[in-house]
Amino acid sequence: MTSINKESMMSTINSVMNFSTSVAQTIQQGSQQTAQAISQSVERLDRKKESITQQGLQDIQDRQAMAQRMDEARNKIDTYA
Repeated sequence: MTSINKESMMSTINSVMNFSTSVAQTIQQGSQQTAQAISQSVERLDRKKESITQQGLQDIQDRQAMAQRMDEARNKIDTYA
């Protein structure tokens, strides 16, 4: 093998190694960005679920309060009748 072939082969090997390193870094960055996007989506979903839960609880409490007022009104009517 001549020195030119060795140099060419070493240059090719270095190019492949650099390309491989670049691909690995790109994949790692893409994975990190994807993980961040998923985490943000989960946080938004958790906030929405909490809001829905709170609204549902408030609706139940409002209905119970209304039912209690209706019962009190019925009792007053029964008392007067």
